[in-house]
Amino acid sequence: MDTKRLTIFLFSALIAIIQLSGLTIDDFSADPDSSPMRGQWRGFTDRVMGGRSDMQAGLIQEDGELFLRMLGTVTTENNGGFIQVRLAFEPSQLNADLQDYEGVRVRYRINREGNYLIHLRTRQSRLPWAYYSASLPDGDGWQIAEIPWSEFKANGTMRQSFNPNDLRSLALVAGEDNFEAEIDLQLIGLYD
Repeated sequence: MDTKRLTIFLFSALIAIIQLSGLTIDDFSADPDSSPMRGQWRGFTDRVMGGRSDMQAGLIQEDGELFLRMLGTVTTENNGGFIQVRLAFEPSQLNADLQDYEGVRVRYRINREGNYLIHLRTRQSRLPWAYYSASLPDGDGWQIAEIPWSEFKANGTMRQSFNPNDLRSLALVAGEDNFEAEIDLQLIGLYD
């Protein structure tokens, strides 16, 4: 087996082991039937509020890996400053008690430096600026971050603590600064 195939095999085995512990919400590398939330991601920008950021998002296959890529121009011009892809859901779709988990697990790759975050919205998030936010660590190549619930900070009118069973969406966000963004997402879920 050549080095490239061995690397892909070992990486796939690592992902399979990680998935055994926790709850997968979406995994672009897996069979679409095993990710019930596949296809429900929606992209949007600060233009919904008059901003001027632009984005593109779509599925990419590269070196045998399938993932969601989000790229664009983030600008704080005209009170803007974000692009995002969001997955809305009802906790009942996940067939799990989300309080049994410690936080969010993400497998991602940052291709261009910038400020990347995970946003959570709960059923109490009625206003566009009401959400919980945590930064993704910088790094090279594919990486996995496990972000505990306690690292998500309240924005807007939200209370600092929340019940994970009240979650209604997860979002991958590039924002809060001016930069050319490009990030890949392969897996998002919860870890225990």
